[in-house]
Amino acid sequence: MKNKQSLRLPLALVIAALLGLAASVIFNFLSKGKADQAFLFDIAKLASMGLNCTHPSQSPLFDTSSAVYGSKELNIVLYGPDGKLIAKNWPLHLESSFPQSIEQLENRYQKSLTFASFLNEGAWVKLSNVCDRGWQLYVNDPNNKMFRHHILSRQKTLFLSVCASFFSLFLSLWFYLKAKNREATSVLREFSEGQLDVRVSIRPWERSFDLLHEFNRMATQVASLFNKVKGLEESRSQLISELAHDTRTPIASLLSGLDTLSEFGSSMKPDQKDRVLENMRADLHYFSKLVEDLFLLSEIDSRAHLNWQESINMIDLITRCWGLIFPGDLESLNCKLKVEEPANASVPFKGDLVLLQRMLVNLLENAKRHAISWVLMEARINGSTWELTISNDSKKLSQSELAEWGHKRKKRIIHDNGPKLHTSLGLGSSIAKRIAESHSGTLAIEQKDEQQGVDVAIIKVSLSLPLSS
Repeated sequence: MKNKQSLRLPLALVIAALLGLAASVIFNFLSKGKADQAFLFDIAKLASMGLNCTHPSQSPLFDTSSAVYGSKELNIVLYGPDGKLIAKNWPLHLESSFPQSIEQLENRYQKSLTFASFLNEGAWVKLSNVCDRGWQLYVNDPNNKMFRHHILSRQKTLFLSVCASFFSLFLSLWFYLKAKNREATSVLREFSEGQLDVRVSIRPWERSFDLLHEFNRMATQVASLFNKVKGLEESRSQLISELAHDTRTPIASLLSGLDTLSEFGSSMKPDQKDRVLENMRADLHYFSKLVEDLFLLSEIDSRAHLNWQESINMIDLITRCWGLIFPGDLESLNCKLKVEEPANASVPFKGDLVLLQRMLVNLLENAKRHAISWVLMEARINGSTWELTISNDSKKLSQSELAEWGHKRKKRIIHDNGPKLHTSLGLGSSIAKRIAESHSGTLAIEQKDEQQGVDVAIIKVSLSLPLSS
């Protein structure tokens, strides 16, 4: 629809030019001979000044031998105010065409003014109130054929030049469109062959052509979609590879535990059996969590390109996630949630509720798992951005651990958190970071030393989510 609208202006200009050409031809066609007619009027007026107002028929104006205009005779008729013929100078061979009344003569005069180009009566002029007696003097130059003899000579230059200009314009436009068609066809051919960076060239004087910009924009979008699909395929292939690689270890550990129990279970002490069973439970939990997290990573990539229309109340979401991880009956940790409510409580935020909840839960679980004595979560709106920070005291992280945060590790780490073992590949922070990026946000971690010489630091995770995501 936009391309059709952009073609209306040049089409309107062409139609206006054609109408202007037609109007100019008609105007020149109908106005031909006006200068000669004015000249004839001046001659008639000058001749009328020498008219014998007492005996008009005796005036030189009605003398056939003297009525010469450029060696050509003039037809002159004088009527009185009562419509009676006073005098005339009319050739004998044209006597049959002489008007029988002043009404007929007036009618021929009026027609000559309007249809001079189509009549063969030459030029006509009329003088009123001659000699101040109300006489009507009609003068006709029958041999003045300027309306017919010069119609082509006076118009051919204009007509032919305008026609040549339009022909050249349309011919140039045809060659230009043909060249652009070849260029667009070549671009499409190269595009179909895999060269996704080719575009139609836009010259400076073509920048106002929306069609060329739309063509290149379409090509850019197709290339972007192709790269996204290619990236999804690569990520899924990598997911399958990682799934096969990462599940090999827990499956092997489970098989080893089963073999141990089947061969030595009868001779093992109860505490040894419990230890083996605990390891197997940890491997099973790790295995199920690993499969779930890997498939969630793949789902994030698939859902990241959706146009989310779901409005989310971030304050309710933050409060609900905090209650899931810190139900309120924890005595080992000092947990505090600070939410600075915006002045406008109906601030909209659009995104994926399931993914955002999973991101917050992962971040809070990590903080709870590694915290020593306290966890603090703060949330507020800063301008057009939701800012969330989760802080806790923890053992110091090495530089390699800080660099790996937010990325899946190649090797799993087993944490001994009290009575339960926790096996991790860093997928929790990786998932949280990927979800933040899918919502056009950022997620970062920083570490500050709490006291010099103490192996305890303050870990702070900062999350920023734009309101327009």
